[in-house]
Amino acid sequence: MAALLAAQRPVWEPGTRHGYHALTFGWLAGEFVRRHTGDSVAAYVAEHFGPDLCLGIPRVPPARTTFPERSGTVRFTTDTGHGATARLVRAYGDPDSLIMRGSTNPRASYSDPAVQAGGWPASGLHTTARSLAGFYRDLGEGALLPEEILRTAAAEQVRGPDEVLMLESAFGLGYMLPAATLALPEPARSGAFGHPGTGGSLGLADPGHRIAFGFVPNLRRDAFDGDTRAHDLVAAVYDSL
Repeated sequence: MAALLAAQRPVWEPGTRHGYHALTFGWLAGEFVRRHTGDSVAAYVAEHFGPDLCLGIPRVPPARTTFPERSGTVRFTTDTGHGATARLVRAYGDPDSLIMRGSTNPRASYSDPAVQAGGWPASGLHTTARSLAGFYRDLGEGALLPEEILRTAAAEQVRGPDEVLMLESAFGLGYMLPAATLALPEPARSGAFGHPGTGGSLGLADPGHRIAFGFVPNLRRDAFDGDTRAHDLVAAVYDSL
């Protein structure tokens, strides 16, 4: 996969624009893991982060892993304006749009046992909310990365219109930062980082506030930028400080 991606021509001149590539990022970053360790990302995660952060679940009962498909509705956890909704609706209806090419190639259901067993390094994680929060706790407390390296990784590298998501997005070195695509309460916007997951899940850390958060829903919601339940829970956490 990394070789196929390396052979592709960029859609735009590197450094001039940015866009979220939900599936391909994992293969690109994962190649560093493979070359330095000789293992897949799935094997590395299992060895170093524990079995509850699982990339590839061939033997989990299907009743625990059913993933309802989207209804086709596009909405947001916060008000982004009618124009943004209209653009997203048009993009989701166009198989050649960047958002469809970037998020449905290959087209697959996350309830498909082959997909669940595949261990895709960007979109194949299966875990519990407690384990997800525990990962971000360990990350924020320096158990996984030295503080200086984590600070560099979480520092903003780009912010602005996202060519794929068609909203403002912001990223560090892999981490998503608060923006229209990661709606967080005001106190979180200066130090939180993490990533929403397919289906409405959310994991984030805010070392300055000593917060680690994990949300994994049983039922899928249709908010484009996450899940209203996760958004409300994060707000409640910050309100309690």
